[in-house]
Amino acid sequence: EKQNSSRVFLTGFGSRGVAALAVMPLTVVKTRIEAGDRSFGGTYKTLLGIYEHNSVKGLYRGVLPTVLRDAPASGVYLLLYSKFLDAALAVPGIDQAPRAVVNFVSGIAAGAVATVVTNPPDVVRTRMQLQFLAVRPTMSKGAVGGVKGGGNALEVAADIIKRNGVWALFTRGLAPRVIKKSMQAALTWTVYHEVSGFITKRSQISAVQVALDEKKMLAKQTSGL
Repeated sequence: EKQNSSRVFLTGFGSRGVAALAVMPLTVVKTRIEAGDRSFGGTYKTLLGIYEHNSVKGLYRGVLPTVLRDAPASGVYLLLYSKFLDAALAVPGIDQAPRAVVNFVSGIAAGAVATVVTNPPDVVRTRMQLQFLAVRPTMSKGAVGGVKGGGNALEVAADIIKRNGVWALFTRGLAPRVIKKSMQAALTWTVYHEVSGFITKRSQISAVQVALDEKKMLAKQTSGL
């Protein structure tokens, strides 16, 4: 069923924006641990350590670029996914191909485009959340060395452009992110469609069975009169 484009975009935008805000503290912890910071310990201790040293502000470090990355990415993804899927289903003979394959390919294409478009906020977010590396001496072996930048999102973006050029915002970490995000989104929506279709089919079968049972009961009651 085709849906209004703006509604599809806003649905993805709003839902992902709320989700990004909800899990932001865990995103900060994940980024620091992946960068090699084990100064606080595991996930829970790192969460508490950040809160004790920087309060709630530390747990939401980089929240603006995170929301600017996740919310538009989901909005663009859902919009493009629906468009690509509609276009694919309009191709003559496409009904001969497995629907799961069509969904997956549409998801890969939409995920790749959405990821490329929203890569700059992701680069800024990562740089902001790793600024602590420039000043924290207690790092695990193999950790990424000092990452510098400004304070807020705009200052960090400006510093990246000054040091590495504007294309750094669009190319840093792009390849692995495209692979991860597009595969992740494609698998998610393919599985969603398959499970949703299975449940719907089972519900329809159950409804038909209930109707048949009721008809049989009614027939027995009528014959007994």
